[in-house]
Amino acid sequence: MPDSRVISGSFVLFFRFCAEVSHEGGHEEEEPERGEVTDAAARDGGTLDGAAATLRDAADDGCVETPDAGDAGVDATAPLACVGPPGLYIDGSCTTLADGVRPYRPRFPFWSDGSTKERFVYLPKGAPIDVRDPDRWLYPVGTRVYKTFSRDGRRLETRLLEKVSDATGPDGWRMQAFAWREDQRSVELVDASGREDVLGTTHDIPSTDACRACHSAAGQDVLNGFSAIQLNHADTDVSLRTLVDEERLDGELADDLPELAVVPGDTVAQAALGTLHTNCGICHGGPTPRAAMTLRLLVGECEVSESALYASAVGQPLQRWVDHARPDGTPYRQRIVPGRARESAIVARMSVRGTRDQMPPLGTELIDEAGLAAVSRWIDALCAPEAAAH
Repeated sequence: MPDSRVISGSFVLFFRFCAEVSHEGGHEEEEPERGEVTDAAARDGGTLDGAAATLRDAADDGCVETPDAGDAGVDATAPLACVGPPGLYIDGSCTTLADGVRPYRPRFPFWSDGSTKERFVYLPKGAPIDVRDPDRWLYPVGTRVYKTFSRDGRRLETRLLEKVSDATGPDGWRMQAFAWREDQRSVELVDASGREDVLGTTHDIPSTDACRACHSAAGQDVLNGFSAIQLNHADTDVSLRTLVDEERLDGELADDLPELAVVPGDTVAQAALGTLHTNCGICHGGPTPRAAMTLRLLVGECEVSESALYASAVGQPLQRWVDHARPDGTPYRQRIVPGRARESAIVARMSVRGTRDQMPPLGTELIDEAGLAAVSRWIDALCAPEAAAH
């Protein structure tokens, strides 16, 4: 690694992981955002159990009954109270955030078939995030992260991930999904099997198993979009700089993370690497990336050609998806063929939906045209290794 990339102190060695295209990265049911999903079967214990139980008990009734205009002291024109996901909003509202809950936005959002997404985080006071490994954060007990999916202005689902114990990985978290009702004034807890076509749309609420699969590969803890690289931008209420200034991070490199958590390359490269990082790096990352291919950016990588993603994908032969061919019958041979996006297996996998060959494998039924174009532009601009040497 060049001197400019050497990080002083007891910096944890970066794990290099990658996502292979095809069975190559082939997660039969891989992660979604790509998404941060559900454990609709609420476990016992934890700070929001009572609220979740109330929602279950009120499932048949929806929300608060309409007041009778004849009742003494009741204003029949007053808006009804709204019962939203537990802990997200103040009592009676589904728009005013509860104390300590703040919106945030990852730099590279996970593709969710064009859904509008709102994200919120609650961090317990006096309990910092452990960032001794800057790529794999550990969150304090009491951390809550919400993500609401909407289509055409209607809220469909809110996912809640709550840290309930000191255990790392999915076992330390409660994962729940709440479906919004048609009236948009109440939600109901979804069971562990998930739900399809919410409110008549193509949006599906994933099962608990799919949720755990997508939130257990790359990180020590389960959050995918609340991390150094994803938060290192100014267009968000809670940024990496915010967390540093508020002393929310604990680790030798905590104060230096805004300078280290960069995305290398020009704007073309950054768009492509960000797409792969968020949509593929969730499963193709961590100590044991699927198919031994890393499509995830690491803190401290300052040059594209020196990144783990580049080393494990560009010019690298396929290991598993070797029986697939292009429309002209020519077999795919490499994960990324420099200068030739159409011959690259990664592009082929991103162009598939509805079969086991699609990437990402979960959380999407539509091709991410913008992400596909970004990755294709970058690959087409790459020089073959031999050409670059002259």
